[in-house]
Amino acid sequence: MDSSRFIRIPLKKGEVFKLARPKGCVIRTVSGGLWITQANQTEDTFINQGGVFVAKEEGVLLAEAMESTLMSITYQPAPSVRPQSILAAVAATLQGA
Repeated sequence: MDSSRFIRIPLKKGEVFKLARPKGCVIRTVSGGLWITQANQTEDTFINQGGVFVAKEEGVLLAEAMESTLMSITYQPAPSVRPQSILAAVAATLQGA
């Protein structure tokens, strides 16, 4: 059984997307570019179209669109994590945006 979940999120230039517990997610830029910063990390990451970022920490993650961007997030949670709760948290974040 494939427990991964996939969503696409369009962002306007300067728009910020926040993930509170991103460990286990893979962020890809379908188009555009992202500036990614994460709590407890010493360096930020920039990814352009086709780029990939894998979150290996639980610290809050912010992704800012450097231009109009379409990003995708794939969650591959550990067996103890319920994918539905992660997607509910993402949905709540989007509603608050």
